[in-house]
Amino acid sequence: MDNAWAPRLGFSWDVNGDSSLKVFGNLGRYYLGLPLSAVSLFTPATTTDTYFTYSGINPDGTPVLAQQLGSAVSANSRFGRIADVRTAVAKDIEGENQDELILGVTKQLDSGWVLGVRGTHRRLNAGIDDQNYDVSNTALIDAAAAQGVTIDFSKVAGASLINPGQTNTWGVIGTDGQFHEVSVSREAAGFPKFKRNYSAVEFNLERPFDGQWYAKVNYVWSHSYGTTEGQVRSDLWRTGGALGSYQGQASVSTTQSWDHPALMEHFNGDQSNDHRHQLKLFGFYQFTPQWGASANFSLISGAPHNCLGNYYGTEYSGRDPAGYGGSAITGGPYHYCYNPETGTGVASPPGSQGRLGWIAQLDMGVTYKPSFADGKLALRFDVFNITNEQTATNIYPFSQLPDNTTNPLWNQVVAYQAPRSGRVTLSYDF
Repeated sequence: MDNAWAPRLGFSWDVNGDSSLKVFGNLGRYYLGLPLSAVSLFTPATTTDTYFTYSGINPDGTPVLAQQLGSAVSANSRFGRIADVRTAVAKDIEGENQDELILGVTKQLDSGWVLGVRGTHRRLNAGIDDQNYDVSNTALIDAAAAQGVTIDFSKVAGASLINPGQTNTWGVIGTDGQFHEVSVSREAAGFPKFKRNYSAVEFNLERPFDGQWYAKVNYVWSHSYGTTEGQVRSDLWRTGGALGSYQGQASVSTTQSWDHPALMEHFNGDQSNDHRHQLKLFGFYQFTPQWGASANFSLISGAPHNCLGNYYGTEYSGRDPAGYGGSAITGGPYHYCYNPETGTGVASPPGSQGRLGWIAQLDMGVTYKPSFADGKLALRFDVFNITNEQTATNIYPFSQLPDNTTNPLWNQVVAYQAPRSGRVTLSYDF
């Protein structure tokens, strides 16, 4: 990754010279580091899943596995083979980076309160993710064949890190035993343009602490949209023996999104981390030098609700061109929502199924600082989600099983906001 320049330019203008009115702004480029977990793509590790039918529990607590459902499967073909490291990363790959523009103004009111408004826009320029490096990658196979090269898939990584939505140059080991470089354009690969935009307007009203009390009100309108959420995916929940066991897509820069172009059909839209409205209120009151109390309230609009199913497009054959619907539990991860009345799937872009409910939460706390410790010793008790709200924060998105029937788990809640809890903290400032 050469020439990763990250210029930044900022300004701040004290209009009246007394800090009563300030205008500020910042324009910059920021790079995100690639985690070491991505290195696992070209390590000789074995990671497989084997599925069985289940009919009960043995007296010793082990499951009764009546019948194995097919052979073992592995994401990114990780069956312990040693791959040539030159095949694991595209040549001259660009680091993940985004441009950010911030403009804002703060005004101190006659009452002592401070009013602030800030606008933010972020544009993701390039990302890093992995793409399947196997027989499903027909664009790479065709491009190699045009150069007279037949790929030996036993010598390459099961997946390769690329810049999604761009032209990538792959390292290829041919059946002749030689190393070759093969370029595949975005159009030839069948991928959409790589895009994520985030726009937000933030309003703040703050009362500075005067020795007795402090308060702040914050409201943010924001919109995150495009063909990628970022380095991870927050919408994919899979069962790992129990409904709601989260298996990942938290693997940074190795999500399934860009593994196969069929997975990216109808992917453009409001991304899963898009919460359009966020209202937050915070304050604390100092009753005496020893006793103080605080409260925090938040109200956040729900994320988009996705519906995924088997593949019903026309560009690729079969209901599972990426080979990811083999699990008898989840079914296909394509943006086609299964309709049992018609027995087919319809295009289902992100957010087309509506949104989850608003998330409200009230947290409160009390702090005691004994006078004998000169304010350095503090005992604090906090209660989170004091009203014990139980709003759903994620819903099972897979609507269809591999046998083209309705998934009974679809639309089931798999995650709620954290229940009411308490925390006791003892601290000492040296």
